[in-house]
Amino acid sequence: MILLGAVATLCVDLALFGCSSSDPPQYASSSAGGVPGTEAGPTGDGGAAADGDAGPGDATTDPIVNGPCLDSKPAPLDASALDCTASATCSAVCARVLDRYKLGVAQTAIACLLALPSCATATDVRACVDTALGNACSDATSAGYCTSIVKACDPNAGGVGSNIDQQGCVSVANGLSSAGRSAFKGCLQSKIEAGTCPTEVVTCADEIRQ
Repeated sequence: MILLGAVATLCVDLALFGCSSSDPPQYASSSAGGVPGTEAGPTGDGGAAADGDAGPGDATTDPIVNGPCLDSKPAPLDASALDCTASATCSAVCARVLDRYKLGVAQTAIACLLALPSCATATDVRACVDTALGNACSDATSAGYCTSIVKACDPNAGGVGSNIDQQGCVSVANGLSSAGRSAFKGCLQSKIEAGTCPTEVVTCADEIRQ
């Protein structure tokens, strides 16, 4: 499933910024086969309460990442290396990433993007975003956000052949900003209304990651 907690399967080592792949990202559980789900909390809209940050100066650690995880606090990177205007092919992508993802996730993805020869290859861009997403801190609001859209998108969510499930959705929502959650949910909602969401989850997942 595309949205099933499989961002981590994209790279052997999620700590590596340069991880890219020509293979489509896997966002679903090993049992079903779909896009990794995004988990959001009770607010469902990814607002300020959805950031899941620790207090100022706190060292947030996620056991899955086995080190500092990424949230709305700046990533431990040299800010001088995050100048999107330095790459003509990456400036627009960088702007979208900064808008859609929590600051730490966005900065980590951008560091990866700026190390690419260019951002003209969509699969390379998505791989950079997925690597950063794989290190996003857990967010208590992600589950609620996902619950409101996963089953509406696909009644068979999490089942064999499905492209979306709760766990995968949560893994994406953990790293999304309020704007990112709104954009992703809006895309899925348009597919739900068109009756094509089960087969077009991948389209929305790709759209939010490039």
